[in-house]
Amino acid sequence: MRAWTILAVGACVVAGGCIRGPSVVEVPDPSALVIFHNNTGPMCFACLDWIADAKTRYPDLVVKEYLVYEPVGSLMLAQLMQPSPTSEGVSTSFGYLPFVFFQGRAFSGFNDEIAQA
Repeated sequence: MRAWTILAVGACVVAGGCIRGPSVVEVPDPSALVIFHNNTGPMCFACLDWIADAKTRYPDLVVKEYLVYEPVGSLMLAQLMQPSPTSEGVSTSFGYLPFVFFQGRAFSGFNDEIAQA
């Protein structure tokens, strides 16, 4: 999935039409929970439900949500993956959505173990 996302962003940039506006977007505050998903699939929906519950328990939690198929989401994901973090999630190579970044940690995929982490 990581390779596909990076390939898609690169193809759009080369084509010169997918990403308009700035080539760099402002990365959210490191204390924010940042999620990238495609709005489909059981792991994405389970993670979104978990986030909704977490926001209820922690009202000050800042959540930034991006769709991987939207230009801003693709660009933001490419920026956050620049340092090539290793995923602590279901897939260590970013093979599954959602991608979650929180407090310097990165997760690919979602299950009960990830929710606890």
